Amino acid sequence: MTSIVGDKSPPAPRFCCIIPAKPLEFAKSRLGNLSRRHRRELAIAFLLDTLAAVTACEDVGSVIVVTNDLTLTRRCAALPVDVVDDGGLGLYVAISVGLTSAAARGAVHRVVMPGDLPALRSKDLSTALRSVGGRPLACVADWSGAGTTALIAQHVQRVPHQFGPNSFHKHQLAGAWPVEADTPTLRADVDTVRDLGRALDLGVGSHTAEVHQSYRPYFDAVARASGDIGT
Repeated sequence: MTSIVGDKSPPAPRFCCIIPAKPLEFAKSRLGNLSRRHRRELAIAFLLDTLAAVTACEDVGSVIVVTNDLTLTRRCAALPVDVVDDGGLGLYVAISVGLTSAAARGAVHRVVMPGDLPALRSKDLSTALRSVGGRPLACVADWSGAGTTALIAQHVQRVPHQFGPNSFHKHQLAGAWPVEADTPTLRADVDTVRDLGRALDLGVGSHTAEVHQSYRPYFDAVARASGDIGT
């Protein structure tokens, strides 16, 4: 068998992942049927489980968490991530600050993601990043098809981020290629009780599982009362 010596194929790019995290007092407001304490605990758990999957992804070289929340900053201190303060000026500013920080570090392969993907698996993130190829801009839809759970940018100076309502459509209008790869855990962001039930069905990380287990009877009662499905 002939061996190939000195393979000069370029290595796969490693991405800088930017994750904005809003202050806990405003986090997960659409989980309105849950108590404020539970929403706060879940928001922390979601972020930690998201970061666990992202930092374990072989296609990610660095992670920037953008927040001015002191509790989140402390919880991230022991993790292999950098925390950048955005001044608490909202999502658009937070993402812009994160992208600027990434650019200052020389990152040309960047992916912006929310911190509420508690079921995320590293392999799904890798699949999405690798599926993009050399395209300069791409986006991954959430489970509803309306939102965006990953905006991927390569070698573009200005990233047209438009996270918020109907962001997947807006990102496509801005030139982003829609990623169609099978990445269910990357699409499972959690905004509502129904979303949380869906993530639990996929299998969440240890932090979210622990918080959920600690108040499971309460969660199940809320899910039944609201007509949502909990497990």
